[in-house]
Amino acid sequence: MTAPGSGTGEAPELLKRLTPLVERLDDRLRARPEPSGEPLHVQQRHVSVVVQGPVGAPGDQQQAWTRAALRSVRRVLPDAELVLSTWEGSDVRELDRDVLVLSKDPGPTPPRDPTHVVNNVNRQIVSTRAGLETASGSVAWKLRTDMELLHADALRYLGAWPARATQARVLTERILVPPYYGFNPLRVYRRFPYMVSDWAQLGLRADLLDVWCAPRFDVAYEWLLGRRIVPSEQWVWMSLLNKHDQDAFVGRPDVVAHSALCLVNNAVVLEMADLGLRMNKVAPHLGHRAALWTHGEWQRGYDRLCADLRPQRRMDRQALLRTAIDRLWINGLALPFIGPPADQTPSPRPVVPPPP
Repeated sequence: MTAPGSGTGEAPELLKRLTPLVERLDDRLRARPEPSGEPLHVQQRHVSVVVQGPVGAPGDQQQAWTRAALRSVRRVLPDAELVLSTWEGSDVRELDRDVLVLSKDPGPTPPRDPTHVVNNVNRQIVSTRAGLETASGSVAWKLRTDMELLHADALRYLGAWPARATQARVLTERILVPPYYGFNPLRVYRRFPYMVSDWAQLGLRADLLDVWCAPRFDVAYEWLLGRRIVPSEQWVWMSLLNKHDQDAFVGRPDVVAHSALCLVNNAVVLEMADLGLRMNKVAPHLGHRAALWTHGEWQRGYDRLCADLRPQRRMDRQALLRTAIDRLWINGLALPFIGPPADQTPSPRPVVPPPP
């Protein structure tokens, strides 16, 4: 069977036209946050914002993004500590910050499969951990150098979902994360369990340090896992869980349920608009967006975790939309652009990363 749009430019052009419409519909259908408890009442002066990553050179696009990121933090959180964590030798003369952290660049990890991009997880681990260790606030907000902060409403959601299960509880308080890239393993196109976004994270600084005290990644782990690629989000989150004896590995029989429990019990998934975040560099395609957790799905998981007698919530229409797109995508819509989906058969072998 010929893939839709093969040999013509019709499918790519149609998809380009449909994408903005689907994205607007996805946003309109999103479930708004409904906190169930009293938040932590965090004051700005207790917050350290760690902006980590490459800063580019004067005049290039990356430094323009970095300046925009730093300016946005100053505008939205003027009383917070601003930490810039980047690489030795970077030109930071024109970049605003309270604290500068320069680390030696560990470089990327080449992929086992040459068709994949390099893995920058070690760079994320080094720069994020160094920034968090240097920060002084009791609350930390980890951001990338290519994203902007639009408002500080997210501070009102810290601690606002207080119910916790004793099982799979590894952090003192839940951290707040956006959907990107935390794939829901119930979707088809990107069936990766134990994935929590590393784009941005807001929580107690001690908890974020626990998350980012992860071991360095080596491509040998991809061989051990039996996978073509191990996403950085999956590596960092699995490292955290296994450090706390959660036996998180992709081959366990209850992997989907356990992955969801670990997410719901230790993080809150909020949409980018509710977190006040804008990404300037990355533009996810529909296949990836359709595979993400929604806040509505997270809220339903939280309600089940509470095991209370709340009224049944309205069906998560955003999740239904994403599931429908996910099914279309896996059945041929994406083939003209990305080829067939990768083999993502779970490995029966557990992988517990060594301690850092």
